[in-house]
Amino acid sequence: MTDLFDAQKDYYAVLGVTRASELAIIKTAFRKLARQYHPDVSDHPLAKRRFQEVSEAYDVLSRHRQAYDEATQALQRAAQDAIRQSHHDAFKNKNNQQNQQQHRYHKPNNDADGNFGHWEPDTIAGRDRNMVYPLTLKYAFRLLKEGYFLVPSLNSRVPFDSSALTGKQYRFPGKGFPGLFGGRAGDYVVSFKLTHHSTFKIRGGDLYMLLKIPQTLWQNGGEMYFDAPTGLFKVKIAKQVTVGSYIRFPNKGLPPDRHQPGGHLYAKVTIE
Repeated sequence: MTDLFDAQKDYYAVLGVTRASELAIIKTAFRKLARQYHPDVSDHPLAKRRFQEVSEAYDVLSRHRQAYDEATQALQRAAQDAIRQSHHDAFKNKNNQQNQQQHRYHKPNNDADGNFGHWEPDTIAGRDRNMVYPLTLKYAFRLLKEGYFLVPSLNSRVPFDSSALTGKQYRFPGKGFPGLFGGRAGDYVVSFKLTHHSTFKIRGGDLYMLLKIPQTLWQNGGEMYFDAPTGLFKVKIAKQVTVGSYIRFPNKGLPPDRHQPGGHLYAKVTIE
């Protein structure tokens, strides 16, 4: 956190643009959202808050983009370092034992005259470098639409689809820890873990959640807004809709890909 921006916020996601977007595209996205949520013209119940969010995002990306990018990358590197340290601590003893067992020498060769040849160490393969990147569900949706994830430390892309959310691993051969005595290097292994998505449950391409309806709205019916991974949208609530029933929102689940068709959002009705 600085006085200029909050590095933990995804200002690109707020404006619905990517990190590679040019300033002109960012400006266009901001103007569209600003017109949509300006408190003087919008009847949206969260218009003021949304307008402040998009204004903050545009101010940071138009004036402090380089510093913001550097700060977010530093946070990402810190998260990666923490993950690496966790893996290192967990497997340190095990790896040391394996290396001690592997780090042996061939028996010396001797000729008929009793002269000994040189000792040659066995090659030892390098360990894999495992990187697990934490993702919010909203960020995962953005990556699903973009279709790839840029691995910062390798500056290489991996394809990103729904299989990435179920533990799929992507390998970069020879990019892990180096081997010893001529042994091959390990692989760089990338995977992803969803964080802060307890509100939603993923089943295939579908999302499930609880929809909490205020008592008065449930009694009289009407409209309300709620924030899904696809963004904020309006929900029409029937008068005294059955508690425990599900409201289906088509095409609000995971985007379609080669593994599965696009999913839907199912909201289970509860009363606040």
